[in-house]
Amino acid sequence: GEAIVEMESDDDLVRGLICNNSSLGGRFISVDKVEKCELDTSVENIRNLSTDKPDDVENKLRNTNTEVEADKPGTCYIKLRGLPWRATKDEIAEFLVDCEFVGNVIIIKNEAGKPSGDAVVKLLNKLDLERALKCNRKSLLERSVVVEETDKDTYNRHIIKL
Repeated sequence: GEAIVEMESDDDLVRGLICNNSSLGGRFISVDKVEKCELDTSVENIRNLSTDKPDDVENKLRNTNTEVEADKPGTCYIKLRGLPWRATKDEIAEFLVDCEFVGNVIIIKNEAGKPSGDAVVKLLNKLDLERALKCNRKSLLERSVVVEETDKDTYNRHIIKL
């Protein structure tokens, strides 16, 4: 299961983060700091899903994913590799100068739920793809980032994991 905990102080946050990658009742736990906007989105998703039966939740997720799959003509996809683990969605969006997105930047997580250094983005059109590809090998937070075109299946595979 998952839990969202709001800490009262920075000291409490540090004490909580120290518990990252430890175990509780024989289960691995991951503790991450999240920004307020991510917290609001997560809380809203949990509220929407917690009132449903398990089958309804699965259907909602499936419906959400099919909405993501519906493309307008010209929609393009990119994958970013070599991102700093601490890079936020906003920093990645700023890195992709003058590009219009469809939806959000999707930061890909590893098996432990930590950022893998990769992300996928759905772009509005070919012009945005050209702009994004100009960012290839440019630096974000002192790391050289690879920006490459990818396909709808790769993008959707990461959306489904959310």
